[in-house]
Amino acid sequence: MEDNKIVEQEDIILEGNPQAVAEGSDQQQGQPAEQPAKTFTQEEVDGMMAGRLARERSKFEQNIKREYGPLMDVLTAGTGKTNPREIAEHLKAYYQGKGATIPEQPAYSERDIAILAQADAKEIISFGADEVKDEVARLEKLGEDGRSPKENALLRVLAEHQQAQQRRADFLEHGITEQELESADFQALVDLCSASTPAEKICEHYRLLHPKQDIQPMGSLNNTPTDTKGIKDFYTPQDVDRLTAADFNNPEVMKRVRESMLKWKNDK
Repeated sequence: MEDNKIVEQEDIILEGNPQAVAEGSDQQQGQPAEQPAKTFTQEEVDGMMAGRLARERSKFEQNIKREYGPLMDVLTAGTGKTNPREIAEHLKAYYQGKGATIPEQPAYSERDIAILAQADAKEIISFGADEVKDEVARLEKLGEDGRSPKENALLRVLAEHQQAQQRRADFLEHGITEQELESADFQALVDLCSASTPAEKICEHYRLLHPKQDIQPMGSLNNTPTDTKGIKDFYTPQDVDRLTAADFNNPEVMKRVRESMLKWKNDK
C-alpha cells in the first residue's frame, strides 16, 4: 500500500508540474543511442590471434623456465651435458645400472610417426605463416641429434609447406593467375620439371603453350580492328554473342561470321 501511495504522489507531482514532465522527457531524449557492434576485418582478426598466440607462447616459455630451469641447472652440472635428450639417456643408463626399471616409451612405426607429424603440421599451419616460421626455427635450433623422429618428420612437412608457399608466390609474381595455378595443365608442367627449375622458366614455358588472352571490350566494333572498316577477320562464339543488331544487318560482318563458323567446325 505504501508503494502505491508513493507512485500516486509521484504521478500527482508530475501532473501538477509541467516543467518536471518536460525535464523527464528531455532526459529520455538525451540518452545516447546504442552504438552498433564493431566489426573486424579478417586481417584484424588474424592480427589479434597472432598477438594472443605470441603472448601465450611467451607465458608458456616463462613458466617452463621458472619451473624446470633450476632442475636443468642441476642436471647439467651433474651430467656435464646440456641437451635434455642426452641427459635423459645418461640418467637412464645410470639408474638402470642401479637396478631401477625405467618405463619404455611407446614405439611408433614410421607410418605412425608420419601421420602424427602431418596432424601436428596441419594445426600449426592453420595458425598462419608466422607460426610455421617460428616452429621451423625452433626445430632447426634443436639440431639433428636433439630432435625426436616425430620432430624430424614434422620439420620436413613444415619445410615442404614453406617451399610450396614460396613457389606459389613466385609463380604469381611471374604472371600466372590463381586459376591457372590450379589447372591440370599447369600442375602437369610443374610435375615434369625438377624442384630446382626456376619458377620464371616454368612460367615462360607455360605461357608459350597457353598465351594470355587479351580481354576485349563489349561489342565487336569496339575491338581492335584488323582492317580499316573496324570489322574483325575472325569471330569467336563469344564475339558473336556480343554482336549488336547493327552488326547482324552488316553483310560484311555476317560474311566474316560465317567464315569463322567454318573454322569452329574444323577446330572441333
